[in-house]
Amino acid sequence: MVYDLYKNRDVLDFTDAGLIAIGFVVAFLTALVVVRFLLDFVSRHGFAPFAWWRIAVGLLGLAGLALTGAL
Repeated sequence: MVYDLYKNRDVLDFTDAGLIAIGFVVAFLTALVVVRFLLDFVSRHGFAPFAWWRIAVGLLGLAGLALTGAL
């Protein structure tokens, strides 16, 4: 992300700094909430349900890619 900003520095001006800062803050807070939820879930239920959920979502993703012809 930072490298992408560096590469496109000629396109950006100072008015974009506020939007970029808001994006960084929102992404950080969202990551905190998601990691907290995941750690609480795993500590209560163990890794098995999380692992099965990941396998199911992965299979659904592969099926979706196969159906759309992207795979």
